[in-house]
Amino acid sequence: MKTKRIISFVAILLLSVFSLLALDGSVTWYWYENDSNVEYYRYQVDGEDDDKWTILPWSENSVTIDLDVSVVHTLYLQQSYDGINWSPSSSTDSDIIEDDSAYYDDYYDDFEFDDFYEDDLFQGEDSFTDSEATEVDMIQMQVFDAPDLGLYKSQKYLDMGLVYLNGISNSTRPKSVGIFASYSQTLLAAGIGDAGFKTTLTLTTNRSLGLDMYLNAMGLYTFKVGNCDLFGAFGPEVSMAALPSFKLCAGLCLEAGIRYHIGQNFILGLTLSDHQVLLRRINMANFMDLKVYYTKQF
Repeated sequence: MKTKRIISFVAILLLSVFSLLALDGSVTWYWYENDSNVEYYRYQVDGEDDDKWTILPWSENSVTIDLDVSVVHTLYLQQSYDGINWSPSSSTDSDIIEDDSAYYDDYYDDFEFDDFYEDDLFQGEDSFTDSEATEVDMIQMQVFDAPDLGLYKSQKYLDMGLVYLNGISNSTRPKSVGIFASYSQTLLAAGIGDAGFKTTLTLTTNRSLGLDMYLNAMGLYTFKVGNCDLFGAFGPEVSMAALPSFKLCAGLCLEAGIRYHIGQNFILGLTLSDHQVLLRRINMANFMDLKVYYTKQF
């Protein structure tokens, strides 16, 4: 019985000593975006257990956690396109603080808030201002790159919009207007951009109330410049005069276009196409079209 009391006393003493040595504070980790197609992040402190991840949306690039800052803590970060398949972890360690007052004074003496904003390392509403600095309890800044997924992400686009057609010189073809829908998908990385395919269905009419249909399937090459996707496509096309009678032509289509990303989910596009009719049974001469459209990205 006496031995048990001694053991209990030692255990209580050790817990008391550890609690006195512990130093409560906040650790803030920030990370850079390295892939604009990432939809989710997830993080975990001091481990990579399957059931202990915390998921964040793509718009959040930091996390602040209250911890014992007298010991090292490791943040593990992963990212995902779909919230199901995750990249390998990227990790970084926090610093050890032994004296809270000394750390607090030294940190804010050395930290320049003008540089804080000029560097653009910290994003979102979690950033604090100079007036809030005195309320922050021993925050440690940990900045690191998000992990690279290392897998190719196929880009899928659905374009829907309006089209204006005009025949190329020496054509009796009337000017036409209509609607179209187009599906594009990239399949692999190629040089500075991506290669894939594109297929388009177009319906047009004119002053004579004729109805024409166009269907093509083309090879696609696209690359990104800032907020814009520039692309070109080339491939075979079938042209049909559905009204007043059904007739058929075949040829080639060459097009160039641009999609402009407005925010995360809104995209506007503009495309110019050249249609060359090679096999014809009616007077559907060569023509060009201009398309204006909204794009949905998957």
